[in-house]
Amino acid sequence: MNTQVMLLRSDVDDSHSHVVTLPPGLGAAQAAHLAGELIAQAQRANPDFTWDDDVAPALAAHGFATVPHVLGPTWDSPAE
Repeated sequence: MNTQVMLLRSDVDDSHSHVVTLPPGLGAAQAAHLAGELIAQAQRANPDFTWDDDVAPALAAHGFATVPHVLGPTWDSPAE
């Protein structure tokens, strides 16, 4: 079974990035749009928002699931 995941990158730093699974039945573009809207709503509702208290629950209510992950080192990919 293939599960698509999405990296939600942070403008603050990499330690604030999260990985979530996409809700069933949503394509990548739809899921990215929905996640962006839900994150923006959480930020508007609480200017002191946190991932655990505001963002993750909003995403989970719409079928996203947080995936534990380890952020590995950066690497330079060869030009294609």
